[in-house]
Amino acid sequence: MNAQPFWEDSFRNLDEPSPFGTVSAEIVELCTGLPKNARVLDLGAGDGRNALFLSRQGHNVTAVDISALGIAKLLHRANEQHLSITALTEDLRAYPRPSSVDPGLIQ
Repeated sequence: MNAQPFWEDSFRNLDEPSPFGTVSAEIVELCTGLPKNARVLDLGAGDGRNALFLSRQGHNVTAVDISALGIAKLLHRANEQHLSITALTEDLRAYPRPSSVDPGLIQ
């Protein structure tokens, strides 16, 4: 039996809200101190609740998650909202920190 994490079913349904809720309060607070057009890396982005918020605030967001379904849902939502987000399906255990991210802005 191949057990999948509970969130994969939610990620499959493009119209279902994120199983993790809305944007994190910490991200909203962090966003107030970011410079305009900050380059932000969202690791473990899931279906994009934080990445979408950051992009709506005008930041350049790269979102990374191991779940192909989560990344697909993130990209679907970004497209619906006319947002540009770089989204990658990667295992974080092997994902190198890119040098193009502003220091101190890694979630």
